Amino acid sequence: MRTVKIRKGWGYWDLTHYARGGCFRRLTEDTTLTVDSEHSSELYGTLPDGRRICITGRACLPEAQQ
Repeated sequence: MRTVKIRKGWGYWDLTHYARGGCFRRLTEDTTLTVDSEHSSELYGTLPDGRRICITGRACLPEAQQ
C-alpha cells in the first residue's frame, strides 16, 4: 500500500456505505489517501477518517508538492 496526497475540490465516489455505484462527493480540503488498489486511472483506498473511496489518479498532487 502507498499513500498519496489528493487535491481539494476533486470529485470521488464514496464506497463506504454505497458499494454499488457509490455516492458522489467532493473533497473539501487537500488530504491523504492510503491506496489499496489501482485499476486503469482509478485509485481505490481509504481516507484518514475511514471512508473507502474511488478517485481518478489525476486528483493526486505532483510528488514535488507532496
